[in-house]
Amino acid sequence: MKAPEKTPPADASGLQIGKLRSSLESLGLLVDYLSKIEPFSRYDFGNFTSALRQQLSRGEHLVAFSNKRLVGYCGWLPTSTEVAKAWTTDGGPLLPKSGDEADAVVLTVIATTESVAMSALLRRARVENPKRRVYFKREYGDEDRVARKSSVENVTGK
Repeated sequence: MKAPEKTPPADASGLQIGKLRSSLESLGLLVDYLSKIEPFSRYDFGNFTSALRQQLSRGEHLVAFSNKRLVGYCGWLPTSTEVAKAWTTDGGPLLPKSGDEADAVVLTVIATTESVAMSALLRRARVENPKRRVYFKREYGDEDRVARKSSVENVTGK
């Protein structure tokens, strides 16, 4: 897998963090990458691919490259605090919001194949979403650990 044509310079860890163009090539790159990583390899790729396509088209994502190789992806959905709280308690569906209604963001996909990419993507995602509480679901690639949903206060940009 190769980096998009215009990638930003590498950070101190040697990673390049940026966004992909909204294209079928970018979508194919993400689907190929995520289909090899647990738990995503078990997902129904019809709905999942649609979500990835929307994240690409709206610019609600980040990618990490190391030596021109994709090593991480982070995608999110802007929503309201009310919707996100209901989602974290399984009390309602995850619905997108826009404008002033989008006072929260849910990290819907975060996957890395190099550990250094995880923290770099999370830091940058927080910068991309200032003053929004960040909600997430942590799902593991094994059956021994239980999935959990939680949130963190995003102080970046305040």
